[in-house]
Amino acid sequence: MCATKPINETGHKIQHRAQSQTLVACADLSINTAATLRLKNEVFAKMKADQISLVAKRDPLIRHFGENYLKKHKRAQISVACSNKMRECSRLLIEMRRHTEKKNLPFFEILNPMLFDTVVASARIISGYNDETKIYKAPSLAMHLGTTLKQICDLCSHLLMKDHPDIFCNDKDAKLKELKRFKLLVNSQWSFEISSLAVKDLAEKKWNKPVLLPLTKDIIKFRNQIVNCAETNFELLQQDWTNQQAFKKVIDSALSLTILFNRRKIGDVQYVTIDSYLKNFACVDQTEYLEQLTESEKLLSNTYKRVVAGGKGSRPIIILFPKNVQAYIDLTLQIRNKTNMLSKENPYLFSYPNSKSQWVRADVVIRQFANASGAENPVALTSNRLRKQIATVMQLINLSKEEYAHFAQFMGHTEKTHREYYEITQDAYQMAKMSKILVLFDKGQGLQYKGKSLEDIDIDPTKDLVEACDNSDDDSLSEPPNDRPDNYVSEDSEALDRDNSDNETTTKRKQCKEKDCNSSGIIKKKAKNNRVRWTEEQKKLVKSYFKGHIKKRISPKKEECQTLIDEQPILLKNLDWVKVKTFVYNNYRK
Repeated sequence: MCATKPINETGHKIQHRAQSQTLVACADLSINTAATLRLKNEVFAKMKADQISLVAKRDPLIRHFGENYLKKHKRAQISVACSNKMRECSRLLIEMRRHTEKKNLPFFEILNPMLFDTVVASARIISGYNDETKIYKAPSLAMHLGTTLKQICDLCSHLLMKDHPDIFCNDKDAKLKELKRFKLLVNSQWSFEISSLAVKDLAEKKWNKPVLLPLTKDIIKFRNQIVNCAETNFELLQQDWTNQQAFKKVIDSALSLTILFNRRKIGDVQYVTIDSYLKNFACVDQTEYLEQLTESEKLLSNTYKRVVAGGKGSRPIIILFPKNVQAYIDLTLQIRNKTNMLSKENPYLFSYPNSKSQWVRADVVIRQFANASGAENPVALTSNRLRKQIATVMQLINLSKEEYAHFAQFMGHTEKTHREYYEITQDAYQMAKMSKILVLFDKGQGLQYKGKSLEDIDIDPTKDLVEACDNSDDDSLSEPPNDRPDNYVSEDSEALDRDNSDNETTTKRKQCKEKDCNSSGIIKKKAKNNRVRWTEEQKKLVKSYFKGHIKKRISPKKEECQTLIDEQPILLKNLDWVKVKTFVYNNYRK
């Protein structure tokens, strides 16, 4: 590495343009609070030095929005998300300035009910909306812009009530009313103007896009590539602790193997700290449970190192480290402790030399290994698709409900998220399983397999499918096969016959009505008519007894009706409590 090359604390080249832009944009800041300093140090330094970033840094309301966003989070990686949020607001403001032809229009002034339509038009433009096709280039941006605007309205109201010097307003009360009305418009109209179409567009793009999962042979090539790289550079690093290139390769290999083995999201692994890795979470007080395990399960529990790290939303994430990965990491930790290759201030387990507070980006590392592995489809080798692949293959394993819940928890999400997002119903499964059901019901044999699972049902792939196709092509109304129940009525046959003869279809419907057929084709027996004729004495008695209920329009309870029947068993012998309650209800409903 060149000694004169300027390096910052993250181990990357200093962004002089970004620093210069930040200096110019923040030159007029009146106060340097802790939040402002954190925003400058963590967010502004990472923003690209372009016009969008300059507008975001100079606008006071966007700047306060970024500060407010940082207050909710303590992890360093949130700075990237904060930068993206601020740049989205800046893009909206730039488009509003173009629409209104005001070069210095602040974000504070666009929160006006009179400009709501202009805000909607600007949001559509920056989201890439096509008015002819009703399609967005960035539908997710269109959806959460509404949420961002509501948050900024609340923030602006908060700053106005505190008389903050960055937010100048002649009539504070009038502006607070404007903010309230603007937020009301966003709440009531944003879904009609933007969100509804964006949600539909996002859903259509999802199911129109082919599902791309990594092949097993590609995963094997991918893993072999990582293992070969790890073993080669591990030996080099053992021989020479000052070999920074070998150190980087060992770190990359350990990170990739951990993600591949655990099928974890990259953010769950790349942010693991040294303290989390060194903590001992061994099952020292669970001897009774360990005795219930098989010998192979006991061996596995002693083979892997269990680490608990913080995941998204501060949820605990379980990560297992195999023996070979443990050896790689232990060597790098030993080098870090005894040499100055890496700063002692860097808390991250996976980090490069000369880096003070930066972690290794796992997405870049995985992409490099995937391209070098010789896989047929390296694009499919991502952490997200690897998670979907294992969730999809796990459908072939007959897990119990408790095992399914434990597996979903280990993967770092709920059962609902696991089922709806990660499990992918493959085309082969739909063709094999679902077509079996459709063929059976098309032949009228569904009732014969009552209480059986799909695995217990077996059909002749030659005979049954040919018959199903022949039946579907037959234009005449065929008689039900001998193996169908005698009371079976084919709805599909009626549908086919409707195209050929309206008269025959009408006759069929009349016959079905006379037999009281239900929608599934099974003849139902007509229910016995239990109506009784009320005498005048019965009506007077019930009306008199429940006159308070009728006046208050309250239905009597079962016990009250039964009490009356017990008091007058002879007069009300042909009535039950339901008929009495219905009579009272009908009287006060008149």
